[in-house]
Amino acid sequence: MRRLNAELEARVRERTAQLEVANQELDTFAYSVSHDLKAPLRGIDGYSRLLLEDYVQHLDDEGRLFVENIRRGTQRMGVLIDDLLAYSRMERRVLHRNALDPRRMIEGIVTGCADELCMRGATVRVSLPAALQVQADPEGLAQVLRNLMDNALKFGRAGVPLQIDIGGCAGSDTTMLWVRDNGIGFDPQFHECIFEIFQRLQRAEDYPGTGIGLAIARKAMQRMGGRIWAESTPGQGATFFLELPA
Repeated sequence: MRRLNAELEARVRERTAQLEVANQELDTFAYSVSHDLKAPLRGIDGYSRLLLEDYVQHLDDEGRLFVENIRRGTQRMGVLIDDLLAYSRMERRVLHRNALDPRRMIEGIVTGCADELCMRGATVRVSLPAALQVQADPEGLAQVLRNLMDNALKFGRAGVPLQIDIGGCAGSDTTMLWVRDNGIGFDPQFHECIFEIFQRLQRAEDYPGTGIGLAIARKAMQRMGGRIWAESTPGQGATFFLELPA
């Protein structure tokens, strides 16, 4: 029996070491792909910027429009590469679950979005019970909350001041957080597919984004032992719920 246990432990150590090597190789590969894809994008963006700055007098209105479209396209591609890399890392990174104060984290994220919130004329209200805690990976939960804030900022209604409400409550063995906005909302029949990677309900030309942010949020919640779901009525905003161990 002792020999069998020793053999099993040796196999577990060997498989763990192999998995760590594989993860390191995947991280190196992802970084290389990201770097190799971004290098030509930087060149395209740089040369198109020079065209606009130094040769604008040689371009007619249509030519300037073409160059500006090139720049916007390279910028969107850069964001897409970053989001794909974030999704890939969330799948493999080691998580560290700690008892966290969600209020401090949320306040920090709101502060980080202050410029964009001001530009949009948005109001954020945070209402959390005192001493509320969650068991979560700090980086993972911060990523989820940032993505939900970004989502609310992207899908506001034209001509309507944006209102974002963030709340939470404690259950017997779980903690619930929610992020509610008064944006365009979505049809409830799509409440599952919005968390699929590359799924978009709106045209990219009308609302910016890569269609990856909510997929990253769901992946992070799953890996932290929690869940995420959404409720909405078209034209009346959306509420995203997070449930995590208390």
